[in-house]
Amino acid sequence: MTNRSMIMATVVLMIVAIAIPGLAQDRKMTYEDYELELMDWQQRENDAKAGLEDCEAAKLALRDDIEGLESNIAAAWGDIYDMLGITEADVDAFADQLDDFARRLGEFGRLTPEQMFERQDELNALETELEQLAMMPAAMLSQFATRIDRYERDIDNYRNRMAGPRSVKYNVMRGDHLWGISAKPSHFGDGSKWMRIYSVNREKISDPDLIYPDQILTVPLDIDNNTQYLVRRGDNLANIANTLYGNPFEWRKLYEANRELIPDPNLIYTNTILTVPSRGPGSGAGGGGR
Repeated sequence: MTNRSMIMATVVLMIVAIAIPGLAQDRKMTYEDYELELMDWQQRENDAKAGLEDCEAAKLALRDDIEGLESNIAAAWGDIYDMLGITEADVDAFADQLDDFARRLGEFGRLTPEQMFERQDELNALETELEQLAMMPAAMLSQFATRIDRYERDIDNYRNRMAGPRSVKYNVMRGDHLWGISAKPSHFGDGSKWMRIYSVNREKISDPDLIYPDQILTVPLDIDNNTQYLVRRGDNLANIANTLYGNPFEWRKLYEANRELIPDPNLIYTNTILTVPSRGPGSGAGGGGR
């Protein structure tokens, strides 16, 4: 190393030695610095405590407001109940009724379309029950009126989903007869129910003892309870009319609609499927069948 280089290195070392104590002295806090910093922290703590006290006061004020609003709401509901002539207990009881109805309607909605058709009487009963619920004073409350409207739409949807009466087509083979067709396991499994097949195929079968190969017959596995009636043992036109129309003297309406199946109104056969006309004016009077 040359003399010049050695001199330069010595100068640098001296400068560094002088600067380091100065730097250390700049970073060291004095007592006064600590006092100032503590005062700042204490002020911030006091401000936070004051803010917390303000929050507590605001919280208490809000709680008072809430209690006042709850009192006003309770008074308003009391006025509404008085106007409808009901009590809070009546409202609670109605809510329980509606919950029970919703449960049963939901169970029906989980049925298949075929099951819905087979149990359509249950849906009719639910619809009647909902109409009765809708007439109760509590039903006017908005929280219940909305639910009732929804259940009415559900019932309409279930009716649209409901399958129609199930039936199958059967191609008559040589040697077939109505008793044998009825007795097939895929049909009724009972030959004595042949009258059901005859009832719905009158336009194709003039004589139940005479059917022809290649005729396509309808086998009604179900009936439509709204438009058909399945004759049971002990039935006669008068008691059927009483069941369907609430008036035994409406028997003539049934007779006129089913003349091809009922040559003698005093004699009808088990398993006959009758067409049920809608009720209207001009009902006849007289006896029924036996």
